[in-house]
Amino acid sequence: MGRERTRSVGDAGSVLVEAAMVITLLFVVAGGIVDVSAGWAVRAQLEHAALAMARSAAGSDGRAESDVNLLALAVALDARSGIEVQRVIVFRAGAGGGVDGQPCGELVAVTGAPLGVVGVCNVYGPVHLAEVAAGNVYPDCPAVSPQSSWCPTTRRRERPGADHLGVFVEVASRTPLGLVGGNRQQVVSASAVVLMDPVES
Repeated sequence: MGRERTRSVGDAGSVLVEAAMVITLLFVVAGGIVDVSAGWAVRAQLEHAALAMARSAAGSDGRAESDVNLLALAVALDARSGIEVQRVIVFRAGAGGGVDGQPCGELVAVTGAPLGVVGVCNVYGPVHLAEVAAGNVYPDCPAVSPQSSWCPTTRRRERPGADHLGVFVEVASRTPLGLVGGNRQQVVSASAVVLMDPVES
């Protein structure tokens, strides 16, 4: 009788240890699922935002402020909890739909100075988003304007031969609960390419 009681006390202890291990494992798996699904949600938001930005710029009737309107959408995205827009690249898309020339994808705007590749792309960073959020507008494309590399007024809209306008957006997103890997920051990017809307005659 004494031996049976000892076994039952030992079994209860091992059950507690096993339960603790299983609960810990389930907690880690649940945290991973939350992190992955949050990443997918950010990517879906970003793809939708990139397409909205590209459509906004493509349908602006060649106005100089079309990139400012596009950046206003990036400001709205930046205002969402846990998302910080790192850069926005407005580019002339090639046959493959990507950023023409590696320099565009490698450029990161850290000041308000113009950055881009002439006739190919404009690169914008957080400093430009802050200017747009404050109500500053780039009315034209002088050499000091951040949109001077590929001025919106020079984008080809006549068909055939209209430009394909692309928008690349890169954001830093924080894991909401930080269950896997602590409070980590994940860089997510998306791009969209659309054909410039024709000019109404």
